Amino acid sequence: MKLSFWILLLSSFNISNTCFSQTTVNKAYLLIRYDETSISDSTDLLKKSYDVMGLEIGKKQSKFYSISQSETIKALEEQVKQTGVLNMSNLQTPKNKRGKDRIIFKNIYPKQLTTFENLGIFNYSYSEPTPDIIWEIKNDTLKVLNYVCQKAIGQFRGRSYVAWFTPEINISEGPWKFTGLPGLILKVEESKGHFSFLCVGIEKIDRDILTSNSKTQKVSREEYLKLRKQFNEDPLPFLSDGKSGFTLNSPPTRLPKRPYNPMELTEK
Repeated sequence: MKLSFWILLLSSFNISNTCFSQTTVNKAYLLIRYDETSISDSTDLLKKSYDVMGLEIGKKQSKFYSISQSETIKALEEQVKQTGVLNMSNLQTPKNKRGKDRIIFKNIYPKQLTTFENLGIFNYSYSEPTPDIIWEIKNDTLKVLNYVCQKAIGQFRGRSYVAWFTPEINISEGPWKFTGLPGLILKVEESKGHFSFLCVGIEKIDRDILTSNSKTQKVSREEYLKLRKQFNEDPLPFLSDGKSGFTLNSPPTRLPKRPYNPMELTEK
């Protein structure tokens, strides 16, 4: 079994466990779709990853997650049902469009944000107060999906952002951890162009907001950022807990270092 396949198998198995054991938390009445573009390697600005993200908004809570990843998992499940084999190389979706394993819940009361992410075969979660981003609202306007949006500039954990929000949808929400403006954020761009979110669809829904029942290692945000950096520097320790049952005839002593360009550059 090739090492790359083994790693993908572990990741897919872990993601599936995260997604399929779920509990209803709240009802969502709006689904906002965003195209997300990100650069994981700050030394290679031409290499970009793309994701379609969903923001489900309810009266008590919102959920931000990867629609692309959900579709990738469905394609893998269908492949296994039809062929009995899991083969990532047969997926028609390019690697840079398969989505991220990241779910963010924002509670309206109490104002709390909880993030679920996995590193290798380990599931982590951390909670924090909903960030209080200081925005400077400008007079500039821009149309996104025929909604008139107003410009706002803000700094958040080491990066500067330009956001466009629409007062026509009076919900103080947005993609990722962005919030705090008098209207729904439809577009956000990081000043260096490393990260961006653009709303591509808004629809009314009546859907349960689901949260995972799977066990996670609860850590602080600061601890998670350190773990994330360690994972990128050496992924191998995060791919075995001694209990998974996956084995290799000649396991490597180290895997290649991955580029590290997090959205949050500071711990505070």
